[in-house]
Amino acid sequence: MQQLTKEELARGLESTFVFFYRSSKAAPGKGSNEVVLHRFKELEGHVEFRQQLSNFFPCLIKAEDGRMFPSAEHFFHAEKMAMVDAQKATLFENGKKFGVMAPAKIKSLTGKSKLDMGDKLEEWDKRVPEVLERIWWLKFSQNESLKKMLLATMDARLMHYVKRRGRSAMYEHWTPLEKIRAELLHVEEE
Repeated sequence: MQQLTKEELARGLESTFVFFYRSSKAAPGKGSNEVVLHRFKELEGHVEFRQQLSNFFPCLIKAEDGRMFPSAEHFFHAEKMAMVDAQKATLFENGKKFGVMAPAKIKSLTGKSKLDMGDKLEEWDKRVPEVLERIWWLKFSQNESLKKMLLATMDARLMHYVKRRGRSAMYEHWTPLEKIRAELLHVEEE
C-alpha cells in the first residue's frame, strides 16, 4: 500500500475519501482532507461510510473454514497469531476471549511490539497484503449493506489515515480495497 503525507494527498486530482475507525460522520467530501470531484448520491445520508471501511468496524465475517470473526481486525490478528500459536488464534473468534474485545484493544495486545513472532516476522510481513485482501473480500462480499456502501464510493481513491506513536500521520492508499470494489462491481453486473 502506497503511503502519502498530507501534502502529497492534497495534490491528488481525483475524488478521495479519507477514513479510519474514528472518522467524522460528515457528508461525502466534508471529511478531513477529502476531495470530491462529482456527486456521490448513494453515499448522501450515509454518514458512517468511513467507519465501515475500517477494519475496526463491527461486522461478522465468516472465514473459508467456517470460523466467525466480529471484525476484520479480529480476523487479521487471528491469522497473525496462527503463525506462532494456532490454539491462541482461535481466541479471536466471535464470542471467545479476544473475540469479545474491542478491535483497538486487540491491536494493542498483538501489535508487532507485543507479539514475539521470532523468525516468522519477515514471513508475516510478506503475507500481510494477501491476508488483508482475502479478509476484505470476505467482509464486503458477505455483508450486503457494506458491499453497497463500498460500491457507492464509485471511483474514489480510498485513503486510510494512519497515526503511529512518535511518527507523522500518513495516508495509506488502499488499492487492494479499490480492486475488490471493482471485482464486486463486475460480479453485480453479471
